Amino acid sequence: PHAGNPLLRVAGIGEDLSQVLERRVDVVTAALLRDEVSATALADAVPV
Repeated sequence: PHAGNPLLRVAGIGEDLSQVLERRVDVVTAALLRDEVSATALADAVPV
C-alpha cells in the first residue's frame, strides 16, 4: 500500500474520488499547499 510515488498516489485518489462522486475533487497533502492558500484550503478541507 505504500509503494510508488506519493504524488502519483494522491493524484490517483483524486481521480478515483472524482469518478465516484461525479464531481471534481482536489486532493493534496498539507505539505504541498502554497502559503497563500493553505489557511483557506485547510479550513475547507474534508477528511476522508
